[in-house]
Amino acid sequence: LGIRRGELRQYLAALGQGWREDSTNADPAYLRNRVRGELMPLLQRDSNPAIVELLAGLAEIARGEQEFWDGRAAALWNACADVIAAGDAGSRERRFRFDRGRFATLSLAEQRRAIEHGLRQFMPLDSRHVDRARNALLNGENVSLPGGWDLCWLRGRVDLKRRLAGKAKGMSQKAQTHG
Repeated sequence: LGIRRGELRQYLAALGQGWREDSTNADPAYLRNRVRGELMPLLQRDSNPAIVELLAGLAEIARGEQEFWDGRAAALWNACADVIAAGDAGSRERRFRFDRGRFATLSLAEQRRAIEHGLRQFMPLDSRHVDRARNALLNGENVSLPGGWDLCWLRGRVDLKRRLAGKAKGMSQKAQTHG
């Protein structure tokens, strides 16, 4: 919100409004409350009294950067991956014609953001998954990804498909024919 709790309480008091506290705000079972009630005071005391303001500034920078990447990532992915076939609505499988040469010219940040954009609709991704997919796309390798998905090279195209039951997880080898 950009407003500290103390400022908000003063503002409400000036308006003659009472302060209402959600009962869950004091429950240490919630991580947000342990961060707010234990970690932040520790950081303010032992590290930097202005840590809250510094973190708020970093959050604002990150928000602006995310807006930039949201617009750019789709264009980057679409410049490298051309959908040539889609599975039925239930499977959501895709077959791409993938331009490894063009992908290789992108910066590391652009590659990561493009992959996140292109694949997050199918599966949850963390940085390890993005980097594994990136390496596979750059090197013509097959790789297993979360949610039972495999990224497979075959004759110059990339198939993103559901893993067959019983197939070993963690596959990562050079594709036999990747054109």
